[in-house]
Amino acid sequence: MVTTQNKLVTIVAMVAILLFIGCQPKTELKEQQNTVQQLKELESEIKTLINSPIALAESSCKIITLKSADCEHAPKQLLYSTENTNEKALAPLVEQYNQLVMSQRSKDQLSCDVQPKLTAILDKDLCVPVEYATE
Repeated sequence: MVTTQNKLVTIVAMVAILLFIGCQPKTELKEQQNTVQQLKELESEIKTLINSPIALAESSCKIITLKSADCEHAPKQLLYSTENTNEKALAPLVEQYNQLVMSQRSKDQLSCDVQPKLTAILDKDLCVPVEYATE
């Protein structure tokens, strides 16, 4: 025979489970929104720091890679010039961005960044990827 107390305990337990299940996706969604916002802010900081890849020497032209959040999109490769970019400030921002992206990937997507790295040359005082260079 089920007593009123047992019924009450069962109902309270069921409500607690439903509340826990209902709150979990909201928390995960909020975390994902925060991560997306952090990535946008970091990318904006990186692009501001890089500015225009203007250089006098080809050896000043470099490329950084910002990983993609999923395997469907290619990583972003950004050109910069060491002549007008603070690499000591840039490196930790790129590292933080890439670590944040990797923390959001599923286990089956951890090694999807296989892509040939661009090379840069100097064309009329501007660093450009080799594929876009003019003759």
